[in-house]
Amino acid sequence: MTQARPCGRGWSRRTFLAHCSLLRLPAASEKGRVFPSETRRYLDPTTEFVVFRFTDPAHASFLPDSGGRPVSARGNFLLYASDRTGSAQAYRMDLKSGQSWLITEAAALEPSWLVLFTDDRHIAYFDGRTLFRTSLRITKRAACTRFLPDLNEATGRPSAPTVAARSLSRWPGTARGCG
Repeated sequence: MTQARPCGRGWSRRTFLAHCSLLRLPAASEKGRVFPSETRRYLDPTTEFVVFRFTDPAHASFLPDSGGRPVSARGNFLLYASDRTGSAQAYRMDLKSGQSWLITEAAALEPSWLVLFTDDRHIAYFDGRTLFRTSLRITKRAACTRFLPDLNEATGRPSAPTVAARSLSRWPGTARGCG
């Protein structure tokens, strides 16, 4: 003879799984998380031009340095860094919808060193002193090289000749040379 459970006690498998989906576990990866559009349109009071603001000024957002290409070849998306999750991370923004996808989970991302590859499928970035390559579709990353010598004492970053010489030897025009 089976014993009836009192109402409100015990967990069915369906209830347990439903509650587990609501939990936010800290070990879960945030990569690929989609953020809603923050695009705002307003009239500039000084010039009276229509201005589109893509990110919220509540958090800092950065474009790569002038050597890096922030917009894809077809103009579909924008690569940028932001501290909206608490630390600087790389994001891919769809320029049509305004949605942003989290690409990296770096401990010490250097926002000015984000680089979009010419194939528009991969990016390179520095996490501390290690250069990484990651895909924009698959959330895997590969450590390419660790820079210890030739650091600029003022900034702590690798010098441009060091980055160029070592990167070009590993990535001769494609993203296959790393990993």
